[in-house]
Amino acid sequence: MQGWKITDREALETLKDVPDHETFLEVPRELMRHLPKEWLEHGDAAPTRDDFRALWLRRRRAFHLELRDSYGVEDEEGPFRRWLLGEPDDYQWHQSWLSFARRSTRRGTAIQRARIVTEPLSDSIKWAMTIDPQNIEAGEDIRYLPRHQAADIHLPEEDYWLLDEDTLVLSLFRPDHHEDPGPETDDE
Repeated sequence: MQGWKITDREALETLKDVPDHETFLEVPRELMRHLPKEWLEHGDAAPTRDDFRALWLRRRRAFHLELRDSYGVEDEEGPFRRWLLGEPDDYQWHQSWLSFARRSTRRGTAIQRARIVTEPLSDSIKWAMTIDPQNIEAGEDIRYLPRHQAADIHLPEEDYWLLDEDTLVLSLFRPDHHEDPGPETDDE
């Protein structure tokens, strides 16, 4: 396999269960066409969070467009319910993302979020706004645009992450606002 050997210790920390005798490579896109098709497919298995985070290696920009007024993200359901009840939160559930965001921004990746929101704000968006200071401290740039001000903008139907303008990761949700099993990716 030909590619750039990944030596960045922080990047390697995001990869799990790597035997000492193995290494990871970032393979140039132009070489990917030479790989067997089955190597490039997940089959029925959705990409994991580790798969998604591995896409960030050597990226300059990660832009997230968020279009929903509520989300049913499994990891967040308990903390969201506790917030609705006015209970305190230690944010342990969020530490993995914050650590990843800090490492990414220290390596030079700009993390940007644009949230298109309906007014009045949903409880889900109000809750997200209470978490924003932690994300911003970790290096994210978060912006809000009221949906009525975006009326003339042709927006996609699904949330997405755009990595360096060449890798699109769709964040798919079912009609009940719960996550589909995993994101779909499309590299140009």
